Amino acid sequence: MRIQIKAQKLNIDSPLAATHGFIRTNLGLGLLVERVGPKSGELGSTLKTLASERKIDALNYFAKAIYNCGVVATDFKPANIVWNASTNRIILVDGFGETSILKLRTNFAYLRHRKLNRYFKNLATNINLTRSSKTRKFN
Repeated sequence: MRIQIKAQKLNIDSPLAATHGFIRTNLGLGLLVERVGPKSGELGSTLKTLASERKIDALNYFAKAIYNCGVVATDFKPANIVWNASTNRIILVDGFGETSILKLRTNFAYLRHRKLNRYFKNLATNINLTRSSKTRKFN
């Protein structure tokens, strides 16, 4: 909720899938998020597919929104980053939110950004792109 409010204040699209509360699962509580994908029932295109389609502008918009909205990413991998065809943007569908009791990355942007820099560097390598740590943009 904090991320959606911040995105609205910044007048940008939220980089996260819309959340709809919690549900009980056999593994404990689970966060219920919007389904992302075509109406035919398949899953949305993953980051690897998007990189091959050269959606670099959308990827850079997503990265900027992640930093600006203060997203705490915990499981930042290509499978959790998908194309939402209905909004024509990239979103994070899983692996976000503080897991620590102290919430250090939520409260300290330096720590959050340091971790995000590592995540984005690894993502760039995984999808055969380059990324400038200075400008925080993919090429």
